[in-house]
Parts: sequence; C-alpha cells; structure tokens
Amino acid sequence: MSLLSIFAFAILVGINSKRADYINYLQTFRNSPIIGEPELLKYATSQHTEIAYNYFQALVKTLGGSATFFFVIFCLISLSVRYKFYTGFISKKDIGLVFLIFFAHEFLRKDCVQIRNGFASALVLASLVALYKGYKCRFVFIVFIASKFHTVALIALPLLFVKHERNKNYEKALLYILFLAFVVSIFFHVRILLSLFVGMNLLPSQIITYLNWSTYLTSMSLLNPLLLKQFTIMVWVLLKRKYLFQDSRIFFLSQVYLLSTVYYLVFRDFEILAARFGSLFYAVEAPLLVLAIEKSGKNIVLKKLALCFFYMALFLFNYFTYQEFLGWKPEFN
Repeated sequence: MSLLSIFAFAILVGINSKRADYINYLQTFRNSPIIGEPELLKYATSQHTEIAYNYFQALVKTLGGSATFFFVIFCLISLSVRYKFYTGFISKKDIGLVFLIFFAHEFLRKDCVQIRNGFASALVLASLVALYKGYKCRFVFIVFIASKFHTVALIALPLLFVKHERNKNYEKALLYILFLAFVVSIFFHVRILLSLFVGMNLLPSQIITYLNWSTYLTSMSLLNPLLLKQFTIMVWVLLKRKYLFQDSRIFFLSQVYLLSTVYYLVFRDFEILAARFGSLFYAVEAPLLVLAIEKSGKNIVLKKLALCFFYMALFLFNYFTYQEFLGWKPEFN
C-alpha cells in the first residue's frame, strides 16, 4: 500500500499545475535542448535551476517524454529514495506511519510544490544512511550530487561532525547548542547580518535575490505550530537522552534533527531560508519518533495510534493553509 501510494502521489504531483513555480519549470523544460545538441552545456550552466536538474530533464526530453512525464518520474524517484531511507532505520511494518508523517508536512511543502528542493532533500536522506554506517566520503559525494539539483543541500555538510559513540559532555553540548540557537533567534537577527555580507560579496546570488525581494522578507513566529512542535520534540529527546540514546539510531537521528531545529531557529526572522534549511532533513522526525516509541516498550500500539491522529490533524492543517498549491488541475504538456 505504501509503494502504491508513492506511485499515486507521484502522478498527482506530475499533473499538479498549481505547483509553486510550475510555469517556470514548464518553460525550462520546453526550452531545454536535448542530449547531443551543442548548446546544451551552455544552456544547463546559464539557468537558475542547477546543472544536474537541467541535464536530467534534457535526458527525459531526449527520450520523448513530456513535461508531465518528467515531473512524475522526478517525484517518483524522490519518493522511492525516501522509502529506502526509512527502511534503513525502521521496520517495514511502520513504513505506512512514517510516510503519513512525511505526507503531513514535507510532501505538501516540498515534492508537491518545490520539486527540486524535495529531490535534493531525498538525496540528503540517502546520504544519512551512508553517514550512519561510517562512510563519510560517500556521504559527501551524495550531498555534492544533491547540491547539483538544489544548492541548499550543501548545508548538510556540518553533519560530518556527528558522533557515533556516546559521550556525556557531548550530549550536554547538544543541549547547550539548542539553547544558544534559541537565544540567537530572539536577540540576533540573521537577516541584518546577511545584508552586511552582501556588501562583502560573501553570499550566493540566490540569497541576495531573496534579500532584495520584499515578498520573502517575512519572519517565522516562535509560536508557529511547526517550529513549536519541532523545538518541543528536540527538547524532549535531549531531556530523555539517558535511555533514548542507548539506541544508536536514535542517537544519530537526534543529532540530524538538532541541526534541522537550529537552522529553523537561527534563520527564523528570514522565513524562506528557515524553511529551506530547516526542512532539508525534517524527514528524520518520523523514524526518530517511531524509534522512541519502540524504545519505551509500553503501550506501543496506543502511542502509534496517537501519533497517527496527531499527524492526520497536521496534514489537514497544512492542506487548508496551503490550499492554493494543492488544487489538482490536470494539465498535460
């Protein structure tokens, strides 16, 4: 059922003409040369979209696929990679639950509307499996490939410093880092700091564009339900670390989730960056919570049912607040 859902949702994404930047994605596909044309390299390196994305769409176009087919395939690969990530950390009997959590938040805000960001996020998740197994070079390589679909993937590189062995001082340091990020989010405005960096030519053009575009200069409230939920979960995990961290998977995923939370907090006054950075590996929330429930050893079924109801409510909340992006209006091209 989970695999069928992945396939069905990939089709829905492919025909969703109300996706964010849909017109731009469509026009990029139509303008793209096919593989073998001499102008392909120049075209691929001159677009706002990253080079791997441009070459992949050129390949699909060469094979005779339409833009709709390209969007379906692109999302199908993204969802399939996420499936492999989840099964790398949890039992397949919980795969439906973790995908519900994914669909409740990330899918509506990534694969459904921002396909490049969703695809890069999926590849970053795949890199986490390699990092967990100790293959740091493979991790860096996959992150590098992901950045060629969306540059934001590069902010996953600090995860190179996550630890696999428990250490009391290190665990306390994680708590201090979270507290420091909370303080920074209140008293220091990163948007002002970024504006200073613009004059020093230290920022990529994408961020400069956002700084010069008043539509994006909005802040995320500390009472934002998504931020509040993530911060609460992270605090709870750290306070319960004495027994939760006995599971190496929880210990590893909690460090990834911490970085996600820190990004949300530090870039809170620049909401678009908080959303791009913080949600890059938000998907670890699902296996983290499922593993924590399994670790408790008590009322496991009831706790998982409660988790289902909570995320179903979150799904409905996200659906109605993002309704303008989710009208399935088929448009084949």
